[in-house]
Amino acid sequence: MNSRHMIWGLVIAAALAAPVFGQEGQGIVARTLDQPFTIKLEETAITTALTEISQRTGLSIKLAEGTLAFLPHGEETRLRINAADVTLRAALDAILTPMALEWAEAPDGAGLVVRPTPELIRINRRPTFAETKILFDLADNRMQRGKNFQAWARTATGVDELQLVWHVGDKESHDAAIAAADGRIPCNGFQYLHRLCQGRGWTWHLSGTDIIILSEEMQAARQLGRTISVRYQNQRLPAVLQDLARRADLGIKMDPGVLTNLSEQTRESFSMTINAFSIEQALQEISGVTGLTFTTDKLNIRVGASPELANRGANRGRRPEFLVGMPVTDKDGTQYIVIVPPTDLPDELIERIRRLKNEKLGPAPTTERTTTATQPK
Repeated sequence: MNSRHMIWGLVIAAALAAPVFGQEGQGIVARTLDQPFTIKLEETAITTALTEISQRTGLSIKLAEGTLAFLPHGEETRLRINAADVTLRAALDAILTPMALEWAEAPDGAGLVVRPTPELIRINRRPTFAETKILFDLADNRMQRGKNFQAWARTATGVDELQLVWHVGDKESHDAAIAAADGRIPCNGFQYLHRLCQGRGWTWHLSGTDIIILSEEMQAARQLGRTISVRYQNQRLPAVLQDLARRADLGIKMDPGVLTNLSEQTRESFSMTINAFSIEQALQEISGVTGLTFTTDKLNIRVGASPELANRGANRGRRPEFLVGMPVTDKDGTQYIVIVPPTDLPDELIERIRRLKNEKLGPAPTTERTTTATQPK
């Protein structure tokens, strides 16, 4: 069968206990989830399948933005489903978990949202069918005491080449992590790997037949390498930064008061067009324009201020050495003078105004500051 038309075949005859992906517990959802449900679909695209389920149950089920990018063939990924007299909850679990997807109640409580699991997100690209099967098998099988993880994982997945690959730590730290994870047994493969990394600033992702252990900062850097195209037009800068963090599937942490160093215009009306740039490159562009700094802090983007921006912010509350009056003409011909502080002007223009001010007025007395409205030539 051509891999482009590979189909997940699911026969669900009774309520199934789905493997654990990501955090446990999805919260209480609509009563519809626990009602009997029957459906049979043949070679149906996933988006069409979810639409069909929505229409039959009256429950809104939507894919989270970007989810299709984490499926082997995107919107062409197809399902074959035969669910007979099971709860909708069990049917959704059985449909989604083989693709390393999960469902959750929509934030507005109006239905369900289907999204990639954290384990799928960390692959950080479109996975192969083989990789999604490995993820499913690791989550669906349980280890017993006395088992070596790598040997167990090869048996559980049927992949003889599957191996742990360390990109962080030394042998001593590896041995300590394995000993801690062994203490978690019995558990499934995901729970074992979570315990292996827990408290060490590590995480893991699947790449082919390698289970790679790496630092959270290294993983964050991988996700910041995603290429995006987006346009922000007169948007609040905090909203822009939140959106870029969301596109990287990372959190965001801002140093206290960091945005107050910026002018109100920069904070409240920011425009930028990103065309096939990585998220990291987009942040670098924003850094160049604003003076903000962006670093990784575990699985977060930390927003700080460059020394120049921090100094500019410290001076922002002081009495300005001059003000600039900019003439503005209204539609009816009325003229206004808009006063602009130097903190809202480019550095080159500030220096030019200082030179003109000194040429015309001479140096200000050392015992008294002078504030002058000046229009640049």
